[in-house]
Amino acid sequence: MKAVFSLLVFAACLGAQTTTARITGVITDASGAIVPNARIVATNIATGIARPTESAGDGAYLVTNLVVGGYSVSVEATGFKRFEQKPVLLEVDQTVRVDVSLKPGDTKESITVEGGQTLVNTDTSALGQIVDNKTIIQMPIGARNFMALATLVPGATAGAPGNDVNRSRQEGVSLSVNGQRVEHNNFMLDGVDNNATLFGNAIVVPSLDAVQEFKVQTSSYSAEYGRAAGAVVNVALKNGSNQIHGTLFEFFRNDKLDANGFFANFFGNRRQPLRQNVFGASVGGPAIKNKLFWFVNYEGLRRRDLNVGGFLVPTPAQRSGDFSGLPVLHNPLEINAQNARVPFPGNRIPESRLNAPARRIAALYPQANLTGDPSRNYQQALSSPSDRDQAHGRGDWQISSKDSLMGRYSWTDREDLANNILYNGQITGNKHKGGVLAYTRVFSPLALNEIRFGFTRYRFSLIPDGIGRDFPAELGLPSFAASTDLQRFPTVNVTNFASFGGNDAIPLLREEQVYQLIDQFTWIRGKHGIKIGGDWRKYGNRNFQPQTSAGFYVFNGSFTGERGRQYANGLADLLLGLPQQQRILNPVGFDAGRLRNQKLSLYIQDDWNFHPRLTLNLGIRWERDGAWTEVNNRWGVFDYESGSVAYAKDAKLDVDLRYPVTRFRNNELRRAINNNIAPRAGLAWRPFGGNVPLRTWWTARWE
Repeated sequence: MKAVFSLLVFAACLGAQTTTARITGVITDASGAIVPNARIVATNIATGIARPTESAGDGAYLVTNLVVGGYSVSVEATGFKRFEQKPVLLEVDQTVRVDVSLKPGDTKESITVEGGQTLVNTDTSALGQIVDNKTIIQMPIGARNFMALATLVPGATAGAPGNDVNRSRQEGVSLSVNGQRVEHNNFMLDGVDNNATLFGNAIVVPSLDAVQEFKVQTSSYSAEYGRAAGAVVNVALKNGSNQIHGTLFEFFRNDKLDANGFFANFFGNRRQPLRQNVFGASVGGPAIKNKLFWFVNYEGLRRRDLNVGGFLVPTPAQRSGDFSGLPVLHNPLEINAQNARVPFPGNRIPESRLNAPARRIAALYPQANLTGDPSRNYQQALSSPSDRDQAHGRGDWQISSKDSLMGRYSWTDREDLANNILYNGQITGNKHKGGVLAYTRVFSPLALNEIRFGFTRYRFSLIPDGIGRDFPAELGLPSFAASTDLQRFPTVNVTNFASFGGNDAIPLLREEQVYQLIDQFTWIRGKHGIKIGGDWRKYGNRNFQPQTSAGFYVFNGSFTGERGRQYANGLADLLLGLPQQQRILNPVGFDAGRLRNQKLSLYIQDDWNFHPRLTLNLGIRWERDGAWTEVNNRWGVFDYESGSVAYAKDAKLDVDLRYPVTRFRNNELRRAINNNIAPRAGLAWRPFGGNVPLRTWWTARWE
C-alpha cells in the first residue's frame, strides 16, 4: 500500500477514469443571485447529440458522461435572455467549469459567446495531462507510437535501460512515472482494461490516426480506479460524426535518401539497404445523421533492411583438430609426474579422439571470407524484416434521447524476424485483440447508468530458427522434444567462436485473456456528484516455455588448457565432446501455466461542490483479489504461513518428494484477499476566484 500527500499550486489536472468528460458550473443573474431551474443543454457540435439538465436550488448544474469533443452549452430561464457558449472543448476525463451570468430580457433574445479555447479544469484534485489530437498528429514520431508522447507529461520518463522486456512488447517504448516501475502503470483503451497481466505492458497500441487523444494521470486517482502505483494511461479512439472525415497516408524511408553512417565510412563499409513503408487510412462518418456513426482505421508497416554481422569461425584445419600456430593444446586425459596435463603432440587432436556429434556441429561453420582482422574472419549481411498490421472499428448509436450504445473492436498483428547464422535467429510475434461494448441509460437530467463490457486477448511468442526439425537426432545428441513444436537446434556456446542455437529458453508462447464488466451509476444530488460502481474482471493465461528440451552445452576451454586455466577458445573442448556445462530437460511439465483468477472492486466517489470556489473529492474503494488456481492443479507455491511448499488439494504428485509439503484447500494456490480498502480525499480551491486553483489530496491504493 502506498499513501501519498501532496500540495500543488497552479497545477493542471484532470478528472475521472473513463474516456468521457463533464461540464459543471453555477447559473446566476446580473446581480450574482442564483438562478434555480434553468434549462442547460450541452450539444455535441460534430454529432448533434444533445444532453439536457437543470440547475439545482443553489444554481449549480452538472452534465456528465459526455463524449470528448466540441460542445455548445446553452442556458434558458424565464425572464432572461438565452445564453450560448461554443465551442466548449472537452478532453478525456476532464471536468470543465462554465459559469453563466444571465441578462434580463426575453428568452427569444440571445447572447452568444464564441471561443475555441479549452477551459481550465478547476474542480478536481486529480493530477495529469492530456495529449490532444493536434499534438499527436503534428509531433514527429519515428515509430508512430503514441506512447512516445507520454514522456511529455511532467514526472514521466522512458524508463530504465533494463526495461527491454516491456519495450519489446510495446513496440520500443516503456513508461516510468514518478519513479515507479514501468510495469506499475495501468493502460486503458476506451475506458476498459488494456494490460498484459504478467509484464504490465499495453496490449493494443493503436495507430496515431485512430487516437483522438489520451490522458496520462500521474496521481490522485478517483475511487473508480485502482490497481496502479504509477500512471493511468487512458486512450480514447476517434468516433464518427455527421460529416465524413478521413485520412490516407504513407511514410517511407529509403537508403537512397540517407547518408552513410559515420562508423560505416570509417571502416570503409558501404551504406546498407533500407526500405520502410508505413501506410494506412482512416475514415468516419454518419450512417444515420444525428443517430448512428461509424469509424474505421487500418495501418500497415513493412520494413526490410540489412545489417552486416562480423563473426569468428574456425579454419578447416581447426575443425579437424589441428591447432597449429595457436597456444599449446593439452590432453585432459593424460597427466605427467608433476600432475600437469600433457600437451597433444603437434598441437593436434588425434582423429580417434574426435567426438562424432561435435564433428557434425563444427562442420556447420561457414568458411571464412575475411582476412586481416583477428577478431572476425567471416562477414554476412543479415536481414531483419518486420511486418505489422492493425485495424480498429468503432460504432456509436444514439438509440433515443435516453439510450446510447458504443462498440469498438481492435486487432493487431506484428511479426519481426531476426535472421542470424548458425540457427541463432528468432521470430518475435505479437498478435492481440480487444474490444468494448458500452450502454448508457439517462434516467433523468440528474441520474444515469453506464455498463461497459470489455475483453482483451494477448498472444506473445518467440520462435527459434529451425523450429520443427529434430536436429539432436541428426547430430547424434539426446533430445526430449517429442513433438515438432518443441524440436529445434540445441544451444551450443563455444568460447571465442561463433555459437549455435541462440536462446535456449525458447520457444515461448504467452497467452492471456481478460474479461471485464463495469457498472457505474451517476447521481447528481444538489451539490454532490456521486458515482457508485463495481468492476469485475476474470483472468486466464497460459505460459508455454519448454527450456533446453533440445539441449544446452557450454564449451569454454576448461579441459584443453593448463590445469586451472582455460584454453584460448572452446573449439577443442567441443571436438573432444567435453562440455564444461550441459543441461537437457524433459518438456512435459512446462505447459503448466494455465492460471485463473477473478477480481472484484466496489467503489463510491462524491465530488462535492461545497462552495462555488471549493470542491471536495471524496471516495472509498474496496478491492477483492481472488484466489489463483491452476486448471489442472499442477502448480505448487511456497506457503509462508507453513514454511513449506504447498500444492493444490487435488494435485497429483507422481514422485516421492523429499521436502515438507502442505495442501491448499479448494485447489487454491493463494487464498483470496478481501481486506484491501483504499480511501481517497482531495480538494480543489479557488481562493481568488478565476482559474487559479489550489489543490491537495491524500490517497491509499493497492498494487
